[in-house]
Amino acid sequence: MEIRNLALGRETKIESLAPIENCYASVEKGSKNMLTDGNIGDPTSCYNGEWAHFYRGVGRSVTIDLGNDYAVCGFSAGFIQDKAMGIYSPESVRLSLSENGADFYSVSQVNAPYPASFSMQVRANYSENLKYPYKARYARIDFGVEVNVFCDEIAVFGREADGFESALCGEPIKETNKNCYAARDSLGGVYDIPLLYFGYWPEDERVARLKKDDFVPYIAYIDRDGNPIDTMFDAVMLLTVQGRCPSGASLGYHGAPSKLSDWEFVIEELFAENQNLKALDEAVAEIKSKLSLAKDYKHKVYLTAPVPKVSNEPFGDLNGDGIEEKLLTDDDCIDAYASFVDSVTRRFASEHLENIVIDGWFWNNESASRMARDEEEYFATRCVEKLHERGYKCVFIPYFQAGGCEKAEKIGFDCTTMQPGLSFQQVLGKDPQAMMGDFTSLCKKYGFGVELEVHHGVKNPETNEKYSRLFDEYLIACMRNGMMTDTVHTYYQAAGPGVFYSCAVSKDDSMRALYEKLYKFIKGTLTEQDFAEAPQAIPIAEEAKGSAFEEAECIACEAEATTAEDDGLNPLAIESEECILEPIFDCEEENKAEQRKEAKCTRAKRFIKKNKKKLAVGAGIAAALGAVYIIAKAIKKDD
Repeated sequence: MEIRNLALGRETKIESLAPIENCYASVEKGSKNMLTDGNIGDPTSCYNGEWAHFYRGVGRSVTIDLGNDYAVCGFSAGFIQDKAMGIYSPESVRLSLSENGADFYSVSQVNAPYPASFSMQVRANYSENLKYPYKARYARIDFGVEVNVFCDEIAVFGREADGFESALCGEPIKETNKNCYAARDSLGGVYDIPLLYFGYWPEDERVARLKKDDFVPYIAYIDRDGNPIDTMFDAVMLLTVQGRCPSGASLGYHGAPSKLSDWEFVIEELFAENQNLKALDEAVAEIKSKLSLAKDYKHKVYLTAPVPKVSNEPFGDLNGDGIEEKLLTDDDCIDAYASFVDSVTRRFASEHLENIVIDGWFWNNESASRMARDEEEYFATRCVEKLHERGYKCVFIPYFQAGGCEKAEKIGFDCTTMQPGLSFQQVLGKDPQAMMGDFTSLCKKYGFGVELEVHHGVKNPETNEKYSRLFDEYLIACMRNGMMTDTVHTYYQAAGPGVFYSCAVSKDDSMRALYEKLYKFIKGTLTEQDFAEAPQAIPIAEEAKGSAFEEAECIACEAEATTAEDDGLNPLAIESEECILEPIFDCEEENKAEQRKEAKCTRAKRFIKKNKKKLAVGAGIAAALGAVYIIAKAIKKDD
């Protein structure tokens, strides 16, 4: 019997793995009807009507009713891979089948034919012929959507059923739905952790070096005269200024690979006299005395390790044999990561800091996406294992609907708190409480806590009301959905020494009120009556005005924007990386990404038209290189 495309012309039902109706639905462009129309798209033109655009939402399930029972024997699906445009084909595509439309059984999973680092423009085809034909009426294609995914065609191949098909067997697929937040005791008694930054910032010492008094309003709730009244946060998280190193490299995922000398600088800054860890120890000692806390009380601290990157450049002498090592593989990077943790542990023990203890580490990436590293899941899993072997916990703080966030539990993170992004992304601020409803659903599905974010615009009289009310949106939503008392919270609040510090010591009533509401939130006693009126939807179009370092935009994102513009490329590349930011800055680049997209899309089309022949040749080369990659990977696997 003839094998044909059973999906051709059939209607599709498309479901997002995380709700996007009140957050990202308006970003997607184009119709989804072309997925089964038989037309193959041109990968050099993603908005030409042949490609369905999917944005965020963790992933999609595309279900097709084939109309009758058939013998299904294979499938194919096409996606764009174009790193320069910020478009990545899915990490894998799964085919599952069903006879009744309710119980689906996985029959095939095809990994990406190209790694995420593959830089040429190409149509990535995912396909497989099944070993046995299966009797089914419904077919479902599942794929991840890390940022932008473009799919042109889904085909399901089969023939008329004749009674000799294999029956679907085993356990049907069960969709992940934990239906709870990150457990309140995920971190063993640590529930509220503010993020504070330190590091290399020669322009302004105040930004990068935290003093004793800077820590006091975090360890203790202070009154308007600065007197400690009660305990405040359970721990402090110290993050490094990622894009700044003495060598000019970056400690984060973006930018040039850092060197051992950069790491040594971080350690020296961390343990410098009268600042950072030693200042924290002094502050805790003072608060212990004033609040009559137990003598053996130790305030917990979470630290950050730099991100080691694969490079052919000399890194430094890690093992003390007098020879500079190179980090040539992911395993080399994992060993280097563990070496940094061990160096900090030894130094901490030698300093005899009696009032603080290292409880864990922050995972220095805001996603678990293979866009950051082809083997990111493997790299993160092994690094977390290294931390666990040393008795440490690991906290993951992805941005809203970040690529790979659904893998958090599998990787082994002890606690994941997701950033809503409401204070920084214009597209999310049209109806804040509805958007927070989408956020809550995602957190319950995957078992996440929440990161509450306050914008530095709170400190400016011209924008204080707007950004204070946005922070109120977080507090109100968390009260109403149980996140205030039932899960773990981290807090983003800019740098030097943080918005909450400024609110605590401010003589301005509105800023001080924010600190007092925060205190009640931490203690679980905040109520609707603590707000003058319920928060309303607030536009987030205007920019805050502040001091020099507050106004500065995210250097990493700005660099990508410049590169994309210079190359004449569509700025999907910019929004794709979100803000893997130099965290000292409040980055609002994504707020502007949509405006830049419209302006640059025309230029991108001219670029594509001008270079179409080159791109066609490139696609051929891409296919050949892809084949080499697959063969090499297979050989490596056999070895």
